[in-house]
Amino acid sequence: MAKVWVEQIDELTEIQAKAVEAGVFDGKTNLLVVAPTSSGKTLVGEMAAASASYRTRRHGIFLVPYRALADEHYANFRDRYGELLNVVISTSDWTEFDDDIRAGNFGLAVLTYEKLMGLLIDHLQRSSSCGWSSTRCRCSAIPRAVPAWRSC
Repeated sequence: MAKVWVEQIDELTEIQAKAVEAGVFDGKTNLLVVAPTSSGKTLVGEMAAASASYRTRRHGIFLVPYRALADEHYANFRDRYGELLNVVISTSDWTEFDDDIRAGNFGLAVLTYEKLMGLLIDHLQRSSSCGWSSTRCRCSAIPRAVPAWRSC
């Protein structure tokens, strides 16, 4: 994993360096990164999700608000991590990996918020219980946060 980043990332921003110092790779620390636009928050989320998924062989989920961003990140992640992780995507346009996501057959998934909500609702309807199985998911990265709510 480190080899991928050394080959593709020339220099870390201040925010990224602080995230590394704070433990973005160790998986033992929860991080909330709040910083201005173009400061490198998205790469911090990518590093957290990819490293946690690779290191623990659990799932990383990378959430984005728009399909265009999902397409872009999916292409980038396939190029960077395709030999190390099973990278999948799920949006309203991309449904071919939905069954893999439901079954947990992925390393790193890129989803839109809407698609995650749909998968969660589908999961709740199938299981007749409240709650997503967090034991299978190691890291979720939300690079562009929006208000969220939970009700059960």
